Amino acid sequence: AVVSTQSTGKPLSIRQITADRIGTLVTVRGTVTRATEVKPAMTVATYTCDQCGSETYQPITGINFTPIEMCPSKECQTNKSGGRLYLQTRGSKFVKFQDVKIQKWLPSHDGGPH
Repeated sequence: AVVSTQSTGKPLSIRQITADRIGTLVTVRGTVTRATEVKPAMTVATYTCDQCGSETYQPITGINFTPIEMCPSKECQTNKSGGRLYLQTRGSKFVKFQDVKIQKWLPSHDGGPH
């Protein structure tokens, strides 16, 4: 499989990719050994309060997150109504996400038929 991006950077070896590259786009040369299906990854969770009806937004920065349960609105805090938040997937934001595992590029792999 060939994975391509519109990058002008020089391809790095797998060993050159270190923690300081997290969150950046890199060009790497390797052989794809496994790829998952493309899945949605939530970037912003949207909640609606069952008491006051306000919407609350929670930025998601990682794969796992802890949902907000209690409404933080001034109305619920003032009234001490204890509004519960319910996740609204239709109002939340998602990006496409895929795990790709690669191994070191072997020069004998020319990408052509074998």
